[in-house]
Amino acid sequence: MRRYLDQVTLGQAVECMITSFPPPGRTARVPILQAEGMITAAPVYAGYTVPIADVAAMDGFAVSSQETTGARDQVPVSLSSSVPVNTGNLIPSGCDAVVMIEDCWLEGGRPQVRKAVAPGTNIRRKGEDLSGGEQILPGNHLIRPTDISALAACGITELEVKQISIGVIPTGSELVVSGTSPMPGQVVESNSVMIEAMLGGGGVVCTRYPHVPDDPDLIREKVAACTGVHDLVIITGGSSAGTRDYCETALTGLGEVLFHGVAIKPGKPTLLARVHEQPVIGLPGYPLSAHLILRELIIPLLRAWGLAKPLAGNLCRVELGQKTFSDCGIDEFINLSIGRVSGRYVGLLQPRGAAVQMSLVRSNGYVHIPAAVEGYEAGTAVDAVVTTGMEEIERTLLIAGVHGEPLDLLGSVIRQQGGTLLPCFCRRENGIQALIQRICHAAMIDSPIPNRGPPRPTIRIPFGSQGLATLHLAKQQVGIVSREGLGIEDLPGRTMIGMPTGSPEEEVFMNALRRCRVIDASTTIRTADVMKHTGEIARAVRDGLANAGIGTSQSAAPFDLSFVPLGLISYDLLIDEDLCEDEPIAGLIRAISSPRYRMALKESGYISDFTGEIYHLPPCPGVGPCDEIPWRARS
Repeated sequence: MRRYLDQVTLGQAVECMITSFPPPGRTARVPILQAEGMITAAPVYAGYTVPIADVAAMDGFAVSSQETTGARDQVPVSLSSSVPVNTGNLIPSGCDAVVMIEDCWLEGGRPQVRKAVAPGTNIRRKGEDLSGGEQILPGNHLIRPTDISALAACGITELEVKQISIGVIPTGSELVVSGTSPMPGQVVESNSVMIEAMLGGGGVVCTRYPHVPDDPDLIREKVAACTGVHDLVIITGGSSAGTRDYCETALTGLGEVLFHGVAIKPGKPTLLARVHEQPVIGLPGYPLSAHLILRELIIPLLRAWGLAKPLAGNLCRVELGQKTFSDCGIDEFINLSIGRVSGRYVGLLQPRGAAVQMSLVRSNGYVHIPAAVEGYEAGTAVDAVVTTGMEEIERTLLIAGVHGEPLDLLGSVIRQQGGTLLPCFCRRENGIQALIQRICHAAMIDSPIPNRGPPRPTIRIPFGSQGLATLHLAKQQVGIVSREGLGIEDLPGRTMIGMPTGSPEEEVFMNALRRCRVIDASTTIRTADVMKHTGEIARAVRDGLANAGIGTSQSAAPFDLSFVPLGLISYDLLIDEDLCEDEPIAGLIRAISSPRYRMALKESGYISDFTGEIYHLPPCPGVGPCDEIPWRARS
């Protein structure tokens, strides 16, 4: 098996990139309205004086200031030689001041003033702003909206700015374009879109090319063509050491590979080559790896080339919610969801898999574990980098536990009210433990419940002396979706879409089997692949991958499938009762009780008859798997 050519440290990789490739020196002339965020390539000078003559700075009367001598409230002066002017009018000859219209009145056709003015009062002098030939903006200047206004005032409509051209070449025979539904074994190509979104603008022009199959000759041909056009070429995918990773082979035939392998996680397979004296960077195909290399290696290169690319965000001292391990000798970066819980900032770890793009969506910061550190214990205080503003961190609700659409709908309502909800998905028991340890604001739980009465979610974990409460979100009816109208008694010998072990759907299904006395039927029900989303399950049943699956009436309808109800699932948030009156928990309760949230639930097919109800759970120091939980309504 091939191995990486070498493995440099993160610092060595950045230094190699910056020292090996000087700024390309490319510039472009752009209209000033497109120039915000770009860098001036050279100083910009005024072509004429601003203003070009003495003009009025106020509406009023242009006067000789001597004529107003002695004017005061009780002794007004009548002006005999004044000239009416508006703001911006030229000052008539013989006048050296302007009396504001608010400071005079007409009497007998003449202005009367009650306040003397000095020479130059309310006049903009010629060249007060700029003289012809004077510098407006220096070179290497970040252009702001206020600068654009000044340029327009000086009659400048376009200017020379620094520019970098980047060519992006996706590789992989398994790739399909965005908008195409991938077949098994295919992957939608999204890295090039991310690259343009992260790097484009501010003087960077990204050109995304169609993906190239896993063929070293085709990759080599495309890279050779791009290096003659662009200042930097980025290849996505094919940089690892697998049997179909041809990036290194293609680049070796074109130029010199400077390094292959960086001691960073995720992103280890990154490589850098020099082709025709220009940099070519090979990124791993996994989205999180590519994102990290863009942030930690390529943006520093663009900054060294003189472009205004964002620095890392502000540092925030956070308490890590979970224990984390890291390989010694590797700089590792882990995405975090950060919020203020019980008076201190807490960071919950998002999934670390390099392919899990949603960990970026559900995070608002990250922690860097240096190469010399092998990880941190839970509760360790570390400096995390915040990727949003600190004001948003203050408004962030951290929700641990299981996933459910009612939580997604709640997140939209919270966002409309100015807050942010960040879920950190984990097993139900781990979410409850996170709440007990006060490292999240609430824990999401889902449970099978009786068909009548208020929800009574099942909790099978001791929580000592802490008083907890459940905040009910919604109920949903689940049942059998099929093409043939199958009921519970029809399932023996049929194929079903598998259910996640221990899920409430599985419990509802097994309870239905017991109620129908088909206790042994489950042993003869053949299961297909496990799927989680009800829409995905219904599609699979429609396509004939199985005879039936557990879903909802809403998921069955679009596919013309039958739905036979089996039971209800309750979605609830577990909260610390002592904090119910404190923000942001009080705001969370208001959002759940709002008509907007109820409407969103109804439109998505959920039952909201008890939405917003709070139920008290007294301390349970030794709850067992079969114990009854003494719920009662909270007053």
